[in-house]
Amino acid sequence: MSIYRQSTLGTDNNQITFNLLGQYPYYRMTARALTRRELVEFDIKLPEGMGDADYQTLQGKVYYLLSGTMYPRDESSYDTGRRALRKVANLAIEQADSESDQGYVPYTWQESDLIDKTINLKVMYVDLPESSRNGLKQPFRILCKIKYPVILGPIITTSVGSSTSTISGSSGLPFGLPIGLGSTTYSSTGALTNDGDLPTYPSIVIWGPISNPRLTNSTTGEYIELTTSLASSSDSLIITYDADTLEITQAGATVLDKLTSGSKLFKLISGINQLTLSGATVGAGAHAVVSAPSAWALS
Repeated sequence: MSIYRQSTLGTDNNQITFNLLGQYPYYRMTARALTRRELVEFDIKLPEGMGDADYQTLQGKVYYLLSGTMYPRDESSYDTGRRALRKVANLAIEQADSESDQGYVPYTWQESDLIDKTINLKVMYVDLPESSRNGLKQPFRILCKIKYPVILGPIITTSVGSSTSTISGSSGLPFGLPIGLGSTTYSSTGALTNDGDLPTYPSIVIWGPISNPRLTNSTTGEYIELTTSLASSSDSLIITYDADTLEITQAGATVLDKLTSGSKLFKLISGINQLTLSGATVGAGAHAVVSAPSAWALS
């Protein structure tokens, strides 16, 4: 990441902008570095995938340090700048909006590709040692906790729409059946590209009408399947998960118990991921919307 480019920490109601020429005080970023801390109370083993025995203990052990120098125009902007730095450390109080995720806020910047890159951080402490040695110039260090040490790009979305049922075989039965004998329901395949070099977590919304919906990542063979029915096009399943959260809801109620034993809460691998929606029965208009950011290693 380019340390010289403009970057921001926080959300609109409580935000610091670094390397922004023309603002007073001017916050110049001088260093960004990972630090290692042993914090036992945060060292919680978290399952990485459904049905797997592998664990990660990244939470609470990796910190991110933002260092810089504040250049105020006068004593008034010196005081204003210090208040802003103190305020950004009050995330639990000042960042009480929908983007804050319990105190985690985006630290966003651009690289040479001019694509916004983000790390989700929670400011734990701002070090502001006052000294008259440098006049009004104020060095600062912002110690942040990382939600998980991965750089995220913009959200990319694809829609996987169902196709019409195809019917094979024939029947001479003198009565009708609820579905065609020998019928096969299937879905068109949508592609979602992870431009980064790390796997990334998707967010999934499945819309009916469909029963026993299964979303398959054909690139890896992994799938997410639930034994439930979405009767109409207004019914939906919402599936969200990452390193430390998992929610599957239908009509506002949790349906985690409907997840089949063979399901894997998969990540989207680097490159193209071919996604397919299928089900025991699939009605016209059934589709899935899959969203995910690209992901890069933080080093």
